[in-house]
Amino acid sequence: MACWRWLVNWQWINRLGVLGASAGVLGPAGNYIFQLPKAVSFAVAGYYIATLGTALLPRTMLGDTILWPILVNHDESLLSFQGPVYPSRTFLTFFVASGLTYSAGFVLVGIGIVQANTLPSAAGFLVAVGAPLFGLGQCMAIIKLFYDQPA
Repeated sequence: MACWRWLVNWQWINRLGVLGASAGVLGPAGNYIFQLPKAVSFAVAGYYIATLGTALLPRTMLGDTILWPILVNHDESLLSFQGPVYPSRTFLTFFVASGLTYSAGFVLVGIGIVQANTLPSAAGFLVAVGAPLFGLGQCMAIIKLFYDQPA
């Protein structure tokens, strides 16, 4: 059973997630360069917004990966629903802004892919639908945590 202990430790997978999401910033940039000659103005704005959202996304994961273990080792009550982190409007706003920026940018990028016709239309559709499911999922989870906290 001891050989499976590394699978239970969530910190290593979060570290990989932060690295992967940080490298994900290159995706919109590469797509932008590839489609720049045919891109419409709102698609160009979408690339900038998607890049910003993709850059914000791993920053939300840094709390889980680095900050939470430090807080829990110091005082577990810091992460309780009555503690200073979860009821914070700043905490909620940053997570929601990250998810909304990511989602809005990729919707515009997906529409731009279809209009520029440099990739198959199905690729644009998958980007326009898939990215918001991911980004808005993050928003909904945080909002649910915030509003379901005990009174």
